[in-house]
Amino acid sequence: MPEAFTLAEAFPAQTVITKFGSLPHLYNHLTWITAHWFPEKLMQQSGTIEFLAKVSHAMTSVSDKFTGIGVAMRSEVRGQKQGQPACHLATFAHEKTAIAAGHGTGSIAQFLLSGELQKPGVWSIEQALPTVLFERAMRERGLVIQQQWSCD
Repeated sequence: MPEAFTLAEAFPAQTVITKFGSLPHLYNHLTWITAHWFPEKLMQQSGTIEFLAKVSHAMTSVSDKFTGIGVAMRSEVRGQKQGQPACHLATFAHEKTAIAAGHGTGSIAQFLLSGELQKPGVWSIEQALPTVLFERAMRERGLVIQQQWSCD
């Protein structure tokens, strides 16, 4: 996940852990099994990856009709806040990945067009978008991000 790198660049964090998964959870299990049980050399061959991509596409074209395509994300950031060790945990889930992604992209477009976001150059989203704008956009779109300031 690129966020594991860009979060650490944007915020004074010592450790960033990101997890991304799909809903239903079945595909997360299948991905884990593939990554842990299949031989590493086999997983480095383009033919194997192409085969697995075709199988995955065929499976999801059937299952998505019954379950939909959801997304689940978890971000754990450890670092300092006001000179003290801190940990922030955020989780998010939505039953439709395309809608969740569209809300994020639409928010950026909205802020650029309204002039509320003016940061020339190329930046990761964490560096370009102030937290207050991000939280407002998610709230306006009804997207709920669960947050806590303790990871114990």
